[in-house]
Amino acid sequence: IVHDLTIRLQRLKPRFLFKKIDSVLRGNIIEELQSQLTASGLKRALIVPGNPHHSKKVIGDTFHYNGQPIHLSDFANDPTFPALSSNIVELLRADESISLIKKEDKFPSTGIIIGAAENEDDLKYWISKTDNNTLLAGSANLFTTLLEYLTSPQKIETPDPETTGRRLFVFG
Repeated sequence: IVHDLTIRLQRLKPRFLFKKIDSVLRGNIIEELQSQLTASGLKRALIVPGNPHHSKKVIGDTFHYNGQPIHLSDFANDPTFPALSSNIVELLRADESISLIKKEDKFPSTGIIIGAAENEDDLKYWISKTDNNTLLAGSANLFTTLLEYLTSPQKIETPDPETTGRRLFVFG
């Protein structure tokens, strides 16, 4: 389904693709991103997990919730996707081909990459690293930060969606 939706979306020639994911990495994130990369022809996906605004952070290679490793929280009891580890790669059920990088690391040109984010400035940093070959994936916090990064406040006297030339498609 994700593959087919991405193909259909690509026909609209979007400026960028953003995949909204669960802030604590529940779901089939890697499989869906791989499918979207194949369908879109993009070179890399950047996952920026967590939601620093709600105390969900990646510190080092560990996912923290409310100041403690996530596997010590109630997320360990999730019936479908329990957080049995706090290691970010293990939470994603990924293999060694997925790389976790920090701001000082070289930004890979291909593959699925995880950007560590402890705060709002880290979110802005990772957004600034994306380009038209990058599928960005993250929480609602990252999406809000992306919209702020892409737009500047402007007064629109007569909003007319037929003449603005801009569209925002949100699925899920």
